[in-house]
Amino acid sequence: MQPEHAHKAAALDLLPIAVVLTDRALRLLDANAAAATMLERGDGLLAAAGRLECRLREDKGPLLAAITNAIAGARPSARALVRISRTRGRPYLALALAAPLCADPFCLVLVADPSKRQETEAFAAMFDLSEQELDNVETALTQPGGAGAAAPLARTRDR
Repeated sequence: MQPEHAHKAAALDLLPIAVVLTDRALRLLDANAAAATMLERGDGLLAAAGRLECRLREDKGPLLAAITNAIAGARPSARALVRISRTRGRPYLALALAAPLCADPFCLVLVADPSKRQETEAFAAMFDLSEQELDNVETALTQPGGAGAAAPLARTRDR
């Protein structure tokens, strides 16, 4: 392992949210410690034959579309944010982002468990969302066809 890669991996392991590096074929290329734990549980997302898989078939299409759009260069938007159903608890919130500084087309998939305050706070801080905006996003994603209401991710704030 190269020292630079080890430092990056250690930094990603500090994040409370799951971070998965994948390609458009959903091959698992890397994952932080939170993602490894989540994938091992297999509650919502899992690793199968070296690929990122959804527990429920109906979640795979939206996740694949979000990853494909991110790799194609789409800006973060409501289409980049998907819900991942679980057997227990509230659905995960997953966001697909183009992996910067990669020569090959890769995608970072950030996954937060809305029932864990530390994860939702980290997710909100990354995208400058208020607690109310994050609640609105989660509510929109749990409604049938409600992903369009997740628009706060598409906007930026002036600081």
